[in-house]
Amino acid sequence: MVPCQVNILSERRDITPFGLAGGKNGVPGRNIFMSDGQLKEIPSKIALKVKAGEKLTIETPGGGWGD
Repeated sequence: MVPCQVNILSERRDITPFGLAGGKNGVPGRNIFMSDGQLKEIPSKIALKVKAGEKLTIETPGGGWGD
C-alpha cells in the first residue's frame, strides 16, 4: 500500500434527495474518513492525502420510488 491523493466532488450531503412518483424523500449521503482510529465526517468537496491503512467511506444518497 502507498499513500495517495483523493479528490471528492459529491452532492446531496445537506439536502435530502426527493422521491419520485409519490415516493418519500431519501437520506443525504455522507463521506466518512477514518484515521488513527478516529472517525470523522468530511465535506462534500475536498482534496486530501490518504496514508496506508486509513479508510474512506462514501455513502451515496438515494430517493424513494412510489407506486
